Amino acid sequence: MRRRTKLLGGMMPDKSFSDSEEEDENDAGWPPDFDPVVEIGADVDETFPALEGEAGEQIRRSILLHGMDGLGSYISFHHVGVQWGIYIPVTGIAYFIKNALLKLTTTFDTKVHLAFHAILNHELFHFGTDYTVAQAELIHQEPWWVPAKAAFKRGTPDYCVIEEQLANAYMLKAFRTMKPALRIRGKQGALREFTKKQPEGYRDGWRIRSQDWDGCLATLAEEYGRRSTKGATNPLLWERGLGFDWAGQFPRRPRIDWRYCPIHLVNDGARLGIPPGFLSFFSRIPPSRRARGF
Repeated sequence: MRRRTKLLGGMMPDKSFSDSEEEDENDAGWPPDFDPVVEIGADVDETFPALEGEAGEQIRRSILLHGMDGLGSYISFHHVGVQWGIYIPVTGIAYFIKNALLKLTTTFDTKVHLAFHAILNHELFHFGTDYTVAQAELIHQEPWWVPAKAAFKRGTPDYCVIEEQLANAYMLKAFRTMKPALRIRGKQGALREFTKKQPEGYRDGWRIRSQDWDGCLATLAEEYGRRSTKGATNPLLWERGLGFDWAGQFPRRPRIDWRYCPIHLVNDGARLGIPPGFLSFFSRIPPSRRARGF
C-alpha cells in the first residue's frame, strides 16, 4: 500500500451555493481538483486479461454486495487503531475501466483518471456524511455513529440504503461537471449504466434530482440520529420545515472538499495478476487560496 496524499484540516469552510449545474460549473475551481500524475506501464493491455476468470469474479461478487464500495472504500475516523480515509486500489480502477469505460473513444490515460474520480467521489460522500454525523454528536453530546452502524448491520441489507443512493448520486453529479479534459462523450451514460447493476440503494442513485437533495439529506441525518437517545425521544428534531436544517449541515456545496480527508492510493494489482508497474501515482496539488475555517 502506498499512501500518496494526506491533508487534514479543521472545520469545513462555510460556503453556500445553489444546487444548480450552472453554479457547479462556475465554481469548478473550488476546491481544486485532486489530480494525481499517473504513470502507466509500458505495453498495458486495457482489456485486462488478468481480470478474467476468478480474479475478476472476486471483484464482481464484491460489487453485487457492496456496489461502488467493492471498488474502493472509506474508513471512518470513528474507528480506533486504523488509518482513516479513502482507499482507492489499482484493482478497482482496472475493473472499472474494463467493465464501464472500455468502449469510450478516448485515451487510456483519460480512462484511468475517470475511473479514479468515480471511485473517489462516491467515497467522498461517505466522508461528508461522517463529518456531518460527527458535528451532530458534538452538538448533542452523545454518539450517533456507533449505534447507527450497529443498527444498519442488523438490517437487510446490512448498510444504510439512502446513504449509498446519495453517494452514487453525488458521484454521478460530480462526474457530469468535471474539468474540460475529462468531459468525454458517453462517460455519463457509461457510469449510470454501471450503477444500475449494483444492489439496493446504489442502483437508484441516478434517480435523485436536484430538487430531491434536501429531503433526502434530511432523511439520511434522521437514519443516523434516530438511533441516539435524544434523537429517539425528540420527534421535533425531524419535523420537516420546523426542526433543524439537517440538509444544510452536509458539506457538499459546491462539492465536498477532498483536502480534509486522507486519500490512499493502493498498489494491490499483484494479487489479481495485474503487472506491478501498471500504474504509479504521484501527487500533484495545485496552489489554492487558504480555506476559511483553518
